Amino acid sequence: AGLTSGRTPLAVDAHYWLGMSQVARENWKAGAKTFSAGAEIDASHRLNESLVYQAARALLQDGQYLAATELFDRLLQKWPDSALADEGMLGKLQAAAAQDDHAETARLAKQFNARFSESPLRADVEAAQGRALAALGKHAEAVAALERSLPKPAPKAQQEPTAGRTDASSSIKRRAELAL
Repeated sequence: AGLTSGRTPLAVDAHYWLGMSQVARENWKAGAKTFSAGAEIDASHRLNESLVYQAARALLQDGQYLAATELFDRLLQKWPDSALADEGMLGKLQAAAAQDDHAETARLAKQFNARFSESPLRADVEAAQGRALAALGKHAEAVAALERSLPKPAPKAQQEPTAGRTDASSSIKRRAELAL
């Protein structure tokens, strides 16, 4: 029998942790199967959303892009405002990119940016969008997307150097003045 054979809340938890163990060993097929089976036990279980997401990720890693996209769609339809929604959209985009579907990748990136403008995943999406647009020959748009994917420079301090200490620019400026 075993913990994963029942239809109890404990069986759902067991499926989750067994699946996590399988994907940690990069056994994507087994992990996807385990997560999917766990998600079918109890649709209202607290781990159901994570089971669907993890199954989709495992399918994506296994190269089963259509099946992964279907589960990411399920995640986005059933839990549109969850903490994993941006991850689900990113997963769909990654599936399209892995299949060299540049038009779909660019479309999903645009949709992601409109829907999840504050997501910490946005830089990854912008980079994927830039690559897709470049492959489509839209070079100016690609450059703009890739520039948006770069980290923002830290703001400079608005203070003068403290007494007895100088920063590099004031030291260089002082040397230039002495040379005159």
